[in-house]
Amino acid sequence: NEIEFPFLAGPVKVDPLARLRLSGFSRGPDGARFRAIPGIGLRASTNFHRTYDVASGPLDLRGLRHIITPELDYRFDFANNVDPGELYPVDAVEAADEYHRLAVGLRNRLQTIRKVGGKDALVDVLDADIDARFFPDPDRDNFGSRTTIHEEITIHPRTWWRIYSRGDFQGSGEGR
Repeated sequence: NEIEFPFLAGPVKVDPLARLRLSGFSRGPDGARFRAIPGIGLRASTNFHRTYDVASGPLDLRGLRHIITPELDYRFDFANNVDPGELYPVDAVEAADEYHRLAVGLRNRLQTIRKVGGKDALVDVLDADIDARFFPDPDRDNFGSRTTIHEEITIHPRTWWRIYSRGDFQGSGEGR
């Protein structure tokens, strides 16, 4: 659960937040357990955009708008009242623990006007979101790697066709 407090600082959207992850376990080595992991965070972003007068029948483009969004995302889950070792491991829920991460990203979107259901609609032709994630405690938070590059890319060459890619590329763990 998150509570956000968004505001504008000039052209930058700033979004401080408070988080609370609650989990209940009916069985564990010491019986039933209830776990709380509180956290804080901050997101900040802004948009830059430009519109181009482009027309292409084969690509179904009627105008093109390029939106660039630099983003910053900081997360810190600072406490955990139940050590993950005190739970039976089933999936990632039991492994949740204190966590510290800073992500710096750049999202690029290309939008155009296309006919959708017989009406003109603004659609994303390309949505590419790439960020670098940094972990101050890499052994605890990222399998020993200080950095991860995360990418999520969606391409819509036509209204009925979607190409999607998502991946994480971890550093070697050097430089610790």
